[in-house]
Amino acid sequence: MGMVGMKALARSHVYWPGLDAQIEDLVRRCPQCASTAKLLIKHTLCPWPVPTKPWSRLHVNYAGPFQGHYFLVVVDALTKWPKILTSNTATAKCTLVMLTDLFCRFGLPDTLVSDNGTHFRSSEFKDFCQRNGIEHIFSTPYHPQSNGQAERFVDTFKRSLLKLKAEGPIPKMLSTFLLRYRSSPNPFTEGCRSPAEMMFGRQIKTDLTLLHPTAIDNVPSDGRMTKYFNRHHGSKARTFLPGDLPSDTNRANTAQHSTSSNLDANAPDSTSTVSACTGTQATSPLP
Repeated sequence: MGMVGMKALARSHVYWPGLDAQIEDLVRRCPQCASTAKLLIKHTLCPWPVPTKPWSRLHVNYAGPFQGHYFLVVVDALTKWPKILTSNTATAKCTLVMLTDLFCRFGLPDTLVSDNGTHFRSSEFKDFCQRNGIEHIFSTPYHPQSNGQAERFVDTFKRSLLKLKAEGPIPKMLSTFLLRYRSSPNPFTEGCRSPAEMMFGRQIKTDLTLLHPTAIDNVPSDGRMTKYFNRHHGSKARTFLPGDLPSDTNRANTAQHSTSSNLDANAPDSTSTVSACTGTQATSPLP
């Protein structure tokens, strides 16, 4: 019936001053009413602070089992860059092995957020975080939204696995999914940029990149190395014309032996074709 129904029923038969207030107080003190009442309206969200750098706060969670595999999901809070690690078990020892391998590639985070699973609450995991200066924060029990970064990605990942069953084995499905996710614009990043662009400062190349015309690189090369070489090796610019006889050094002998060579006027600009007096012909890049 509820509180509103009780007050309406009471007013249809009796009335006295303070009737509604007394019924409301009665319902609030009723243990049976409290245990079966609807959930209260959710409180306004208290968002996590935005990290100031990539790989500072990581959200982790497990997904699976799926086809005999467990998936340790790791999501960077700032860039939304995801990493998925697979294993046959979800023990604390296996979790630490996978995270250690991951951290040797990207470095240690400042904060790690996880649920209250036994693999994250073990003494080994606690010691690992303390040794490496990682603040370990647990999400609120029965409130997965507090670890929403990982929870939301796990949901996306699960639905994608079901769609990619025809792609082949698990590794191929993971590669296909991660490449698409990492290169796609993310509405939760600054400027709706992709996780790859947020993580590396550039967009990664995919098969979809081939749809764009290839830009011709007309940027002049850096001449600093050329100037350094010329300055320290006494190099001088030389100009040859067709018919000139440059000196050709024979490095096969201990003593340097020079022969005369003729330049081929039909050779490409980037090479010089010389015909030595011995009758041999060689093509070499111009200096």
